[in-house]
Amino acid sequence: MIFFCAFWLTGVACNNHEETIIRHIDPDEVWLDYQVWGEEDKENVTVMLQFRTDYSDKDTRLLDEPAGIMLDGEELKADSSKMTGFYYEMERPLQSFSGSHVITFQDFEGKTHEEKFIFQPFWLKEEIPQQVSRTGLAIQLEGLEKESHIRVVALDTAFRSNGINDVDTVKNGQLILSEKRLKNLKNGPVHIEIFQEQEWPLKNSWKGGGRLSVSYGLKRDFELTD
Repeated sequence: MIFFCAFWLTGVACNNHEETIIRHIDPDEVWLDYQVWGEEDKENVTVMLQFRTDYSDKDTRLLDEPAGIMLDGEELKADSSKMTGFYYEMERPLQSFSGSHVITFQDFEGKTHEEKFIFQPFWLKEEIPQQVSRTGLAIQLEGLEKESHIRVVALDTAFRSNGINDVDTVKNGQLILSEKRLKNLKNGPVHIEIFQEQEWPLKNSWKGGGRLSVSYGLKRDFELTD
């Protein structure tokens, strides 16, 4: 049984962080924005769900009965902030969140639309050395598919430095930072972030459309030397 409460057709919207009254919204124009993210050094995974009039609209909406949203059968409560507008959010412990999940949206006619996703963290097979030679660095990752797309961001402390901000295709868990790529970094302390970003259109048959984005990452620091 799904049960929710909020305000819709005579509802409240958040536009440019200000609350305004919306007299009527065509439900077919409601765009579903589902976001899930976690990090290795954070205790919880965050699931934040928002409802907009279209993908580019900054207006966020609250749902009116019988519409509502659930994660794995548990109701998400509405909240709001000046920065994000209205949203439905839940936090779950990272250690127990790996695996399959389902988001259930009950629309304004009481029909349900399910969106399934898999949250799969990854980790380092071996720690990155405290000192890394600029001749190259091979990073072994576990928990990924045989072929995965990973974003790598690496920054040093030099003011004039290009750094690294690339999407790599990682095969069999091996991520290579070649000598050529490390030329974008100066010797000294380096902060590196490795994360996977996945985004796809919703498949739940909702006419208004939407997206689901899932991300997870880890961070390390090392010293780059000749």
